[in-house]
Amino acid sequence: MKAYILAGGESSRMKTNKALLDIKGITLIESIAKQLHSFDEVVIVGNPLSYQHLSYRVIEDIEKNKGPLAGIHSALTDAQDPCFICTCDSPILLKDYFISETGIFQLNGEAIFFPMIASSEDIQKIESLLSGTNWSIKNYLKTCPKQIHHITSSQPIWNLNTPSKYNDYLESIS
Repeated sequence: MKAYILAGGESSRMKTNKALLDIKGITLIESIAKQLHSFDEVVIVGNPLSYQHLSYRVIEDIEKNKGPLAGIHSALTDAQDPCFICTCDSPILLKDYFISETGIFQLNGEAIFFPMIASSEDIQKIESLLSGTNWSIKNYLKTCPKQIHHITSSQPIWNLNTPSKYNDYLESIS
């Protein structure tokens, strides 16, 4: 199974490319990719120019400017099989829970959209959503219902999408 890191967003709240934030001497996206070493291949979905210095294959969104759903679509089109999909702004992936079944995760009773295991069977439904105006992940999950994998962990899920969350995370790991 391949793993895909969605890294094509504008990082508007962070004001800089989140994937390239420094985490103990390496970029956030490199930190995430290292956690994915057990997958057949790690692929970045984003702008190839932003990540050309990395040793990972980079693919662009097929549908431009349509949010993370476009990234999921590009990953599934590339994978042609179920694949693991995560974002570039969550530095801890709870890799003990990586599984091969399609679905989304519920952590300590709270739904989380990423990471997810998505199936190429969803491509046509995603294309239909992308041709409209509601490209939200919630809409995707309603259209393509997923099995929910319940996990429990005392380790928090971080989403580094603002400077204050980034600073809080750095403080927590120092």
